[in-house]
Amino acid sequence: YLPAGNRQGGDDMSDRLTIPEIAKRLAIGRATVYVMLESGVIPAIRIGKCWLVTRYAFEKWARSCGTTAAKRAQRDWTSPPNRDMN
Repeated sequence: YLPAGNRQGGDDMSDRLTIPEIAKRLAIGRATVYVMLESGVIPAIRIGKCWLVTRYAFEKWARSCGTTAAKRAQRDWTSPPNRDMN
């Protein structure tokens, strides 16, 4: 989804966020960002091996639940699994 002012798309990279930018803004690691992208937590489109994250969609997501979701993801996806091997 592109905001109304940019319906034609274009290649203005300032309208997109990189993985390191997302990690820094959420104060999480890059690996966690990739897990969140793969699981659909962060709104994005995958094109081949690349992820396209628009600034508009990311900021809208961040205002609604982003920081909470990032902290939960960091805790859930980076802690060792709780396995009962009795």
